[in-house]
Amino acid sequence: MTAIRKSRLQYIHFQCLTIKTTKIGYSNDRFGFNKDKTILLCYPAGKPDTAYTPPASVREIGNSAFEGCNRLAQVTLPNTVKSTGTRVFYGCSALTQVNICNGITRIEGHSFHNCTALTQVNLPESLTFIGSNAFTGCTALTQLTLPNAVNNIGSYAFAHCTALTQVNLPESLTKVQFNCFEGCSALTKVDIPQNVTNIESDCFKNCTALTEMTIRAIVPPAIKTDAFRGCPRISVYVFAEAIAAYENSYEHTDIWFHFDLQTILCTVYGLKYEITDTKAKTARLAGYEIEPAGKLDMADTINIEGTTYTLTIIGKTALAFCPDLTEVSIPASVTSIENAAFYKCISLRQVDIPHSVTHIEEQLFTYCYALTHIHVDNGNTAFCSVDGILFNKGQTTLLRYPAGKAETAYILPESVTRIDMEAFGHVAALTQVCIGSRVTHIGRFAFSGCTALRQLTVLAPVPPMLEKGVFNKVNRGIPVYVPATALEAYRAAEGWKEFTNLQAISDTSA
Repeated sequence: MTAIRKSRLQYIHFQCLTIKTTKIGYSNDRFGFNKDKTILLCYPAGKPDTAYTPPASVREIGNSAFEGCNRLAQVTLPNTVKSTGTRVFYGCSALTQVNICNGITRIEGHSFHNCTALTQVNLPESLTFIGSNAFTGCTALTQLTLPNAVNNIGSYAFAHCTALTQVNLPESLTKVQFNCFEGCSALTKVDIPQNVTNIESDCFKNCTALTEMTIRAIVPPAIKTDAFRGCPRISVYVFAEAIAAYENSYEHTDIWFHFDLQTILCTVYGLKYEITDTKAKTARLAGYEIEPAGKLDMADTINIEGTTYTLTIIGKTALAFCPDLTEVSIPASVTSIENAAFYKCISLRQVDIPHSVTHIEEQLFTYCYALTHIHVDNGNTAFCSVDGILFNKGQTTLLRYPAGKAETAYILPESVTRIDMEAFGHVAALTQVCIGSRVTHIGRFAFSGCTALRQLTVLAPVPPMLEKGVFNKVNRGIPVYVPATALEAYRAAEGWKEFTNLQAISDTSA
């Protein structure tokens, strides 16, 4: 006999499950090889051994070579093996571990189909192709690391791997084929790499535990409307710069029903960051996983998955509710500090703002009761500090008077025209404040919680406009001194008329 068709060999294999010796072409220790022992054609299914390593002469494992060998628990392929056929380990129900040698580039279709005990597969970095149904029905497989070179994964490749909990797809992959993870009922997280452009029909069908998916592509991939059929609502994490694109892409499709879009967060040394621009490599501080305490010296750059990003934004409530944080030094890379970034940091005493910051939002230091000093670098073109008090650069707007300052009296600079939102909020020590003649506007809750205030002097000839809650919790019976020529105007003005002890300024009142 000089040739056997592979289809015939497969048939013979299934009909001879109890045969312990196979003689096909050449036999070596009861195995079937080709004449020069470079191809392993068939491993006897009835052989009692639980582990096997082919001889070093083998270059190829033939189709169905180990199919139905339900006693084998471990197989190690030597580095000499360069290719394996289809259905190689099909139905090896006792197989728990396979070590595939480096140099193999393809795992063909049905290679591990219904290997129900398989828990570990060590795949080589050389691998580029995983065929259809390659791991279908591997019900004990809990995790699988796919090499980055894999660029083609066939349909149903991991279907009904009911113990698989998490999948990180390789960077080189461009398409997730139909039914690829169908019925993976334990799968909770999936990471879709940046080069994926298509997610096909029923790809994650009936993945009933899938609640989190990260998609790293800036351009939203094309997703078939039935790709997530039978799944619960999924939190989908994308880069901050891509949020709008994803919302627009899926706005008028049924796929939107499955998605709850959120921003990708990466944790570095206990702080959470989101990437704001993948090309410019910039990031925003978004929060924390480990609550910072004591002094926090922020780094100007952070390393996220091997790439260096520059910190440019301290995000909304990023460091809020850190009761043991006492001091913060902001790096010179930061240009913006967003709303309530240090909200209710009750032990915070000092903050250093660098020259680079050009944008500061409201409620930055609300309920920071211990704050005594805000320092702004002299080179800053947008803001300045005087005696630890935060102003805009021209000192026309008072942004924040530290709530923990010990002084009992304060006279605003004559240059000030606006007192910002919560500027004096919950300042405990102040008993007297003098507001200058150029002030025209006082923001919301500017003096809210100043319960120690006993006297207020306002030099403005026209009553400044008051927003909501400016004097919330301030005693309305305290003396408020205003210019004599404007006394009646104050008595008629919204907010000011609530004070019952409005008086004209005399030589001894201010």
